Amino acid sequence: MSWTPELSSFQKLRNCLEHRCGIVGPQDVDETNTMILRLPYLKVDVMDASGAVRPFEIGMAVRETSTVKVEVAVRKTTFYLGQTVKVEPERIGEIAFACWVFATDIVDKLAPVAASGQHKIHI
Repeated sequence: MSWTPELSSFQKLRNCLEHRCGIVGPQDVDETNTMILRLPYLKVDVMDASGAVRPFEIGMAVRETSTVKVEVAVRKTTFYLGQTVKVEPERIGEIAFACWVFATDIVDKLAPVAASGQHKIHI
């Protein structure tokens, strides 16, 4: 799977929220006592005619001479041992997008297997 580290970090966050009420425990962290959430998101930058690049913001005026660059990037959020995890409401859209990215990757991997006729996929 292309997004294994990101999906694994998402699963760790889920386990922390579900089993420890969002308090980061020893089983959630790495050797540096941190849990890093890695989520794919759409990164949108605008390059103006002079070549200056700025992150796109909602409501930003974009001129015809500007170039808009869109890519999937990974945003990292660090949580520390003992910290209570808080997910800001504006991150819910990113979480939904990440779930879509993960699901799309899985479907893309399963489609050739199903098409080969060698395996049956039961859902």
